Amino acid sequence: MPSSIKLHTGRDDIASMVAFLKPYRRIFLWGAMGSGKSTLAVELLHLFRAQQKNCLLLELDTGTPPFGVPGAITVANVINGQLLWESMLP
Repeated sequence: MPSSIKLHTGRDDIASMVAFLKPYRRIFLWGAMGSGKSTLAVELLHLFRAQQKNCLLLELDTGTPPFGVPGAITVANVINGQLLWESMLP
């Protein structure tokens, strides 16, 4: 099984990616600024939590994170369909 997967288009690729990533305990996303890493991470978190998977999002974005303070290490979870901070370290 390949260690990385490339996202090509929209929603169908995300569904395929969720199926591909199910057996993994940790998923690492990287790429150029503005490429959609945080958007994809939040979407994957929502999809995994909707499937009753125990899943957290560790955000290390030094620029403009989807939640938390830039440069902080932030952990988020989805509870009742809403993205919530679990903790934050400066």
